Amino acid sequence: MAPQKDKKPKKSTWKFNLDLTHPVEDGIFDSGNFEQFLWEKVKVNDKTGYLGNVVHTECFKNKITFFLRNSSLKGI
Repeated sequence: MAPQKDKKPKKSTWKFNLDLTHPVEDGIFDSGNFEQFLWEKVKVNDKTGYLGNVVHTECFKNKITFFLRNSSLKGI
């Protein structure tokens, strides 16, 4: 008999790491303002500024990490 596969749907989670170390050290970029820009401009289900439970962000010094729980993210 052939092995059976689990029929659980896969949870699609995407992770984006933004390393802004060099532009921040040069003084031409502010990571906090960029994170705020992304919160205001990214669309989820055709709504800007509402990321809900789909997008989670973490900001640590000069690095921003975005976690997306499914593929309902639209462009900027």
